[in-house]
Amino acid sequence: MNNIEEERNRYNKIYCQYNKLYHEIAIKSEFTDTTLWIFYSLYKSKSPLNQNDLASYIGVPKQTVNSAVKQLETQGFLELIKKEKEKNCKIIVLTQKGIDKCEETVAHLIKAERNSFTKLTNEERKLFVDMYEKRFNIFNEELKEFLNN
Repeated sequence: MNNIEEERNRYNKIYCQYNKLYHEIAIKSEFTDTTLWIFYSLYKSKSPLNQNDLASYIGVPKQTVNSAVKQLETQGFLELIKKEKEKNCKIIVLTQKGIDKCEETVAHLIKAERNSFTKLTNEERKLFVDMYEKRFNIFNEELKEFLNN
């Protein structure tokens, strides 16, 4: 297949299928897409995250994260803890209820992601990630002018 349009269409179809899978996981878990990614990010993070970190990581506006975080806090899934020496900066921490919910839901997603990667060789994984990153960087560069106007 050497036709750029065919390859682009194939890529976009696969990309949309990935999004659909993540959306289906969110629905099955009784999450919104944003909540799924908040749970995912908090569950996997090795360091404390605040709302700005989450918004940047999952690629949604800070206000979207703020609304979801407030709802999850009200439901008892997480809590906001004021960071010492930093005014107006609170880290977001999963409560035990939030950890339990992640273990019932997000853990399955992470396991499937990991297993799908382990079925590729080391070389295939490296090539896949390197090419995905390269394509993103080129794509991002191509859109800069449009996005900045």
